[in-house]
Amino acid sequence: MANRERSRSNSPQNCVKLHVKNLPLACTQEYLAQAFRQFGKVMDIKIIRKGSNGQPLRDCVYGFVGLENWETANKAMQTLNANGWIINFSRETLQKKPIPPSRDQAKHLQPSEKSFHYNSHNTNLMLSNVARIHPTHPIDHIMLLNFLNKQHPSASNISGVPEHMKKCYMVREVWVGNIAPTTDKRTIYDGFKNFGEVEAIETFSLKGFAFIKYRKVVEATRAYELGDETLIDGRIVKVAFADPSRRFDIVGDSSISEDPNFKPIDDENIKNIFLGHPSKPPSIIPSTPPSLPPSVKVSVVNNPISKSEPNHSLPTAKAEPSTSLGTVVWSGFMTRSKNYRVGIDATLVQGNDDCFPSTLYHVNISHRVQLSEITKFYILALVILESSNETQQEIFDGYLKYFSEKQRAGYITMKTSTLYICPPIDEAKRLYPEIKDSQLLGVFVDTQRKPEKQKDPHLEEIMNLLKNPEAIKHFNTLKQYLK
Repeated sequence: MANRERSRSNSPQNCVKLHVKNLPLACTQEYLAQAFRQFGKVMDIKIIRKGSNGQPLRDCVYGFVGLENWETANKAMQTLNANGWIINFSRETLQKKPIPPSRDQAKHLQPSEKSFHYNSHNTNLMLSNVARIHPTHPIDHIMLLNFLNKQHPSASNISGVPEHMKKCYMVREVWVGNIAPTTDKRTIYDGFKNFGEVEAIETFSLKGFAFIKYRKVVEATRAYELGDETLIDGRIVKVAFADPSRRFDIVGDSSISEDPNFKPIDDENIKNIFLGHPSKPPSIIPSTPPSLPPSVKVSVVNNPISKSEPNHSLPTAKAEPSTSLGTVVWSGFMTRSKNYRVGIDATLVQGNDDCFPSTLYHVNISHRVQLSEITKFYILALVILESSNETQQEIFDGYLKYFSEKQRAGYITMKTSTLYICPPIDEAKRLYPEIKDSQLLGVFVDTQRKPEKQKDPHLEEIMNLLKNPEAIKHFNTLKQYLK
């Protein structure tokens, strides 16, 4: 035991440690180094081969891997867990994680003007999408007011924001991603209650995200600024502003009077319901619309969950019957480095939709390969990838340009398959001719199976002919004649 304690004390103090479980008995430090090196600098590796009683572990061993920062460690943990590993932050690392401010402290923390600007920019950008007949047309303010009157009746009711931003639309709801499937509302509430009075929580734990609606815009903005990378059930969650074009009554402060006896969480009946009062708030719409600030380039990833309806514009390839063909089967993030993180929607066009695990939050491109590599394996499914909304389009276009210029496909290791991200070039169009130049093609393959050999129709016709006795008789007659 003394040797183990000395060994641990020599570990780098500033690294972020991951606890890696269920490793094979023959596992080596080099094996772990090779697995984690792709995500960043590996600071320390230890493999524990003895139990607390000093006896060798019989079934499996476990280890600790130290990485240089939280971002690298979280990326490694999420990517490898999606491939069947069992990895968590070590107890030592969790104790080092900064503690969120208490409720009394948070009440006095005013969000930065930058965070208010992100809220305003995201909200106005999403609202402008529903206020245009065509993306190239100017904003129709009458259409915008009609939408707000129906979907966001308290849009103009706003307080606590900088004076020069009171005429801008802002939301009081945040999107929280990377939620564990077993996480309930109580846990989410406890993690975000200090940022303000929670009005509603809606959970989609199986899909890995939730929505938290506060009573005030300033509280949601505070949660966005301080709640990002909060630890919930051992996972580092991501926080973004919700999309008002797809949510109800989230623009502006709540117009419902506060009830001091209201309990936002009912432990005996935790359901996906609004946690506020059921009465409908009064309609409050300004006579003139607040100003929409000009579009500004914002380097922040907003809510990627944007499409849930079928995409009928995409033709489907011939494949096994599936009720999901032509529909968006997955929404999440795709990354190839920390500076290139994009929200995407995946529309199924061939195969089945079970290639994306239900708990998968994002996929990471580890390296590039030639597109010819895809033809070596059995194809399971094809998906069309598009940006989740307009805020992601510029980064998505960068992916299109990058892979098209490289003439290469991105390589993503999944739990039971491999996903190739292909640019819309000739080799990809042979796999799916209907792909557009503004889309990426995702190809799921089984690397353990070889592709089925396509039969030569002429050879098959000859073989069928030779099976006919009359054809053989005529063939023998012709053979004698030629002699």
